[in-house]
Amino acid sequence: MKLSVVVPHMYGLKDVDFMLKKCVKSLVGHDELIIVANDGLGYGASVNLGMRLATGDHIIVANNDTWLTNGTLRDLALNNVITTPKVVPEPRDSLPRSFFCVPRIIYEDIYEKYGDFFDERFEGGYWEDDDLHDRLWESEIAMGTIETVVVHHLNGGGLTMKQIGEQEYFDKNRDVYFEKKGTGG
Repeated sequence: MKLSVVVPHMYGLKDVDFMLKKCVKSLVGHDELIIVANDGLGYGASVNLGMRLATGDHIIVANNDTWLTNGTLRDLALNNVITTPKVVPEPRDSLPRSFFCVPRIIYEDIYEKYGDFFDERFEGGYWEDDDLHDRLWESEIAMGTIETVVVHHLNGGGLTMKQIGEQEYFDKNRDVYFEKKGTGG
């Protein structure tokens, strides 16, 4: 089994570059590492690019501010199930958001149905994961959490958009999400 890891990364900021080094150092057990320089691409587009380049039987997507603290990457690789580790601090749910593993066969199914894993109309990293969850639900794709694999997510503790100055992205992407659903936000 070949395991590819995709890490979208906005480079050039000292703290962010340090987080990437910590992330990569913790990702033991992969066969292929793809770091996508997110220079204005957006989170979804960066992940899509990395997933298209990946050649593994399983593709792990890891935010650059996450790092593995328990278990191995190979523990996440289950046939026909998208898996997530236990994330600390606790995320708002257990769905794929900051760190997840996708079997190639599922990636190819989503790619064939939708053209890409994430819809690239979403900018700045908000709501595209909610849209992805809808796609997975519609496709009846199984998801699960592997409790023995633990990942720390630095910004996973729920910073508000106002705290990090990205309310504009959040609002714009929320509108795109509800427009796709045919409802008002």
